[in-house]
Amino acid sequence: RQDECAPGVWAIEGKGALGSALILLPDRIRQITGSDAPVAMIPEPTTILVANPDIPGAVEQLVASCLDNLPQEDRISVRTYRLEGESWQPFVAGDPEVRDVCQYARKRE
Repeated sequence: RQDECAPGVWAIEGKGALGSALILLPDRIRQITGSDAPVAMIPEPTTILVANPDIPGAVEQLVASCLDNLPQEDRISVRTYRLEGESWQPFVAGDPEVRDVCQYARKRE
């Protein structure tokens, strides 16, 4: 199941680890986000959050969705990754506001 939870941000949920396993299908994530270089988080085993970084505010909303909606004890990670080619790379956005949100999230981890 996938839901757009904010402009440019989707939560994809599956049974068991199926939601987070979608990270292994980069073409599907590109299709969902409409971006060649989407940003993703895997906050819990059943969920992957993905965002189109070309949509203003989407990456900030991605991180906020995780921090606001999942109790800390349920989160497995608040790290963000960006798809570059066929490989996921650690990501901290260049925009100072986004960078601050991502760094804040990592400090809380």
